[in-house]
Amino acid sequence: MESSSTSKPAQRNSLSSRLKIILGLVLVAVIGMIGVCIAGGLYLFAPNIFDLLAPAPPMLQAVMVNVPAGEFAMGTDDEFSKTAHPVYLDAFSIDQSPVTNAQYKQCVDAGKCAAPKKSDAFMIAWYYGVPKYNNYPVVNVTWFDAQKYCEWAGKHLPTEAQWEKTARGTDGRLYPWGNTAPQNKTTGPLAVGSYPAGASPYGARDLVGNVYEWVADWYGEYPSILQRNPTGSATGTERVRRGAIASMEGILTATTRIPVEPTDSDNKTGFRCAQ
Repeated sequence: MESSSTSKPAQRNSLSSRLKIILGLVLVAVIGMIGVCIAGGLYLFAPNIFDLLAPAPPMLQAVMVNVPAGEFAMGTDDEFSKTAHPVYLDAFSIDQSPVTNAQYKQCVDAGKCAAPKKSDAFMIAWYYGVPKYNNYPVVNVTWFDAQKYCEWAGKHLPTEAQWEKTARGTDGRLYPWGNTAPQNKTTGPLAVGSYPAGASPYGARDLVGNVYEWVADWYGEYPSILQRNPTGSATGTERVRRGAIASMEGILTATTRIPVEPTDSDNKTGFRCAQ
C-alpha cells in the first residue's frame, strides 16, 4: 500500500513535467510564429528597415566635367526623339553625376530647398535621409525644386542640348558608352558612379541607367535647321525629362525625351546642374 501511495505523487510530478514541456514547446512555437509574422510584415512594408542601421559612407563632393564648344548632331529620326538636326553649343561644364541625397540635403538644411515630396525611391521604402543612401541620386523632386537647388549652388539646370551633347559627344552614338545596347537593365536608383565604364565621352556618369533627369527646356518639336545654344520652346506646359532607369531598350538611348509637368515628382527622377 505504501508503494502505491508513494507512486501517485511521482506520477503527478511526471505528468506536471511533461505538461510544462508541452506548454514550453507551444510557447516557443507561438513566439516563433509571431516573429515570422513580424518579419514578414517588415519585409512587406519596410523591406530595407535594416538599412537604417548601416553607417554613412563619406559624402561625395560635386565634381564637374568640361564640354568643349562645337557642333553636334542632336536627336534621331525615331519615335522617341524625332528630327535629327545640327546644334552648336558654346563650352560649358556639367556635373559629373546626378545631385545626391546628401548634397541636396545641404540646400534643405540651409532653408533654400524644399525636402523631397516623399522619402522613398523606386524599390526602396526608406531612402532620403537614410545615411546608407547619402551618395544615391535625390528623387521625388519637381522641376522647380531642381531649378532652385542649381541656383543655390551657383549653377543652372542644363539645357536639353547641353545634356544630350554631354551624353553623346559628337559622333552620334546612341548611348554614352557607344552604340552597343546595355547588357543589364538596371532598376535604379544606384549609388552615383556605380558603372564608370558607362561614362560619356566627356567623363559624365549615370546619364543613362540610373534615374531620369530634369533639364531646363519646355517640351517642343525639334527644328530641322542649325541651332546655336538652343533653350527649347519659349512656352509650354511640360518640361523635358532625360535619361532612363532602364526597362526597355527604346527608352534607354541618350536621345530619348519625355514630356512631364514641372510640378510632378516621382521616385525615379532626379537632376544634375550645369554652368
